Amino acid sequence: MKKLILIAFLLVLTSCTYYQVRFVDWQGGPELKGRYNEVTPSIEVTLPGGEKLAGDDIPYEKVAFVKGSLFYQSGPKNAIVGFKPGGSVGVNRYVRLVGDRGSVMEIIFKYNIAARQGYGWAKTSDGRDYDVFFSDVRITAEKKAGAEKKKTPVKEGAEKKEKK
Repeated sequence: MKKLILIAFLLVLTSCTYYQVRFVDWQGGPELKGRYNEVTPSIEVTLPGGEKLAGDDIPYEKVAFVKGSLFYQSGPKNAIVGFKPGGSVGVNRYVRLVGDRGSVMEIIFKYNIAARQGYGWAKTSDGRDYDVFFSDVRITAEKKAGAEKKKTPVKEGAEKKEKK
């Protein structure tokens, strides 16, 4: 029974832990910071305008780049993205992030779960390209909307009393 409780606790703990993802804009725009949850597995990032994008990643081998994909080009699958799947330098993951305002970002990347590091390439529906870097830097889960601490109102004159 204790083992079961410990396993449940560890699952909850790891599901609330994210790892840092950096997006470096090829056109020199601002660097974006996102987070990767390897338990679910999913990626979240906020664009400069405040739009939040999120999506679940899948093995690269299961991806069919069809018309509508940001990586779609005619030709063989490997020519589409310039990476070969698998292998020591090949891509092993894919994610399509969808924003709360309709933007789309697709990422192809190589991720090493043992090292919690990786790299890849992202394209957005507005034509931007990003180098993507996954690091083993932990980020704790943000509090849910509305769960932030509310500031206690200060009574008039209370500030003056504290200064005396």
